[in-house]
Amino acid sequence: MRAFLYIWMIVQLVLLVTGGVWAFIDRKNEKRKKTPLVFMAIGSFMVAIFFLIFSR
Repeated sequence: MRAFLYIWMIVQLVLLVTGGVWAFIDRKNEKRKKTPLVFMAIGSFMVAIFFLIFSR
């Protein structure tokens, strides 16, 4: 179970950081893509699940 939690935390961090960096780089583009925002939303949802369920 501990390995699963570590993998879960790594995946959520990768999603949040990747989405944040991508949104920062893409901020001056006329056609802003929704993909970095989706990455950040999924990462945030995973953080919420972690704190609600797995932090016991």
